[in-house]
Amino acid sequence: MRTFLKWSLVAGTTFAVDFFTFYVLVNASNQIVLSNISAFLFSTTVNYLLHKYWTFGNQTTHPNNLVRYSIYLSTNLILSSFTLTLFCIFTESEAQGKFINSVVWLPINFFVMKMYAFNSKNPNKSTNF
Repeated sequence: MRTFLKWSLVAGTTFAVDFFTFYVLVNASNQIVLSNISAFLFSTTVNYLLHKYWTFGNQTTHPNNLVRYSIYLSTNLILSSFTLTLFCIFTESEAQGKFINSVVWLPINFFVMKMYAFNSKNPNKSTNF
């Protein structure tokens, strides 16, 4: 439960960084996908560092974590940009579309990060949700 609470705090912080960056960029450029990609890259850098050193306590340098995280985020960026575009078409504003998209991806992100991106090499390690 402690890991999930830490993850939730980092997720909230990441959401705020992502949403604010997206909002500023989309209002400045009116480019939904480009604004989403830029906000995504910035917020995921913050997200990775906070999760690696605080949430999952993985203080050691392990290249597989970064590789796994990068693979997941590359896939997530493509899929979430697609779903964001759809939500923006069917909602009244880009902000509403971004919010709905973030809520949809929230549980997916937790489980993929917990079980794949930041999973230790030791399969016997308990998963402290």
